[in-house]
Amino acid sequence: MKKRIILLLAFLGIITLAACSPTKKYDIITTMIPQYSLAREIAGDKLSVHLITKPGVDVHSSELSSKDVITINNSKLLLYTSDIIDTQISRLTIKGPIVIDLSSHILDEHDHDHDHDHTSIHYWTSYHNLEHMASVIYENIIKIDSENKTYYEENLNLVLEKLSKLEDELLEIVSLSSTKEIFYAGHNAMDALANEMGITITALVDDIKPNADVTSPQIQNLIKKIKENNAKYLFVPELESLRVVETIKRALKNENIELEILELHGLHNISKEQFDKGISIFDILNQNNINLEKGLKND
Repeated sequence: MKKRIILLLAFLGIITLAACSPTKKYDIITTMIPQYSLAREIAGDKLSVHLITKPGVDVHSSELSSKDVITINNSKLLLYTSDIIDTQISRLTIKGPIVIDLSSHILDEHDHDHDHDHTSIHYWTSYHNLEHMASVIYENIIKIDSENKTYYEENLNLVLEKLSKLEDELLEIVSLSSTKEIFYAGHNAMDALANEMGITITALVDDIKPNADVTSPQIQNLIKKIKENNAKYLFVPELESLRVVETIKRALKNENIELEILELHGLHNISKEQFDKGISIFDILNQNNINLEKGLKND
């Protein structure tokens, strides 16, 4: 009996310690890879930045834990994508940090600049919008730490230079390409990039929602378009099952048509392995450019 009581007390002690363990505090909380990576680049070693969405998780269906809510409220700045993408954030009563819905800043600019696509739900796939996002992040970082304004401004300029260089590289790739259309085995999430670059990205599912069910007619329609355009490459989104892709490949292989699969990363999230390696938004965009060059040449 005495042994059981000791074990019970030990168990209760473990639970108590777990419940009372302090929640780690971060200066900046982000919900998606674009703002997480940009905020880290700008903040440097002056402020801590945390990605509240776990790596490898679908951002559209991500849920916050009670500990996550505490972490958010203990921060100084919350940067989230939009109420449509981050539905869990829009339902919270947040006390403490400055709260920035980045989409509202992109959309607010729409009336003043019609040369870029600001209306897409997936607005962050546009280079121009990423540059704008970086500036918005900088403007709010200096609100929570004005003493290091010069440091953050220098980092922002480096970010903008890198984004501009990658954008120019892709524009040149498009200008020299033999085709202006690629095929994408995912939902319609790359429209902002397509509009900005003057290319057509024909998606398997013409729906902005990734959870939209894929139908047999949609698969057959994409197969038909691939054949009509003699496409040699099929692009796939990040972190998604390749089951449908393998179905398309098998159907085409039966007609002696070989497809090479390339990733076109939509910057929703990255894998745990990529996160641990410190993969940045610049690494992702650079790889996208390499893959798009290959796909648009269609050699």
